[in-house]
Amino acid sequence: GSTGGSAVASRLSLASRIVDGYVADAEVFPDFDFDGLMDADEAAFAVRSDSAGNVTLDLPADRAYQLVSKGGTDLNTGNEIETLIAAPGSAVVSPFTSMAASLANSGVSDPNAKMAELFGLDSGTDVSTFDFVSEAVSGTPDGKAAFAKAQQLFSTLNVISTLTSPDGQDGFSDTV
Repeated sequence: GSTGGSAVASRLSLASRIVDGYVADAEVFPDFDFDGLMDADEAAFAVRSDSAGNVTLDLPADRAYQLVSKGGTDLNTGNEIETLIAAPGSAVVSPFTSMAASLANSGVSDPNAKMAELFGLDSGTDVSTFDFVSEAVSGTPDGKAAFAKAQQLFSTLNVISTLTSPDGQDGFSDTV
């Protein structure tokens, strides 16, 4: 029976941060069909990141999705950003979350452990919450190393995506 609540479908409010350096003015949306492209049903939930890379999304609680961030400006370099993706509920969307999502889509059972192994991150690092910019700003050697590795990864992912894209679009997607 009903408890007399609203007839509106339940929603999940998600706060996230777009990180490749912090990324301002990125278009962020839930990708319900995991194709990396914004469809009409996804556009209704799209938001733009603020001047510090923060977004808050109001999402349906009953649908599977990945987060996609397209465009925006890296506040550290001034460079335009192509595409970043992340698993549902990620507190950050970054080159690390893009790679972890690709690993998960390829059948890797523990993407966080694989990312720690591949990039020398501390064991137990959860890439969905790992803000490597904040870590680098803190001045720790591990933070600075993680920042450099994330920047290298982003550059590599974009080159691979450009070379393998069937339609000539730039940017990372989980089809790499």
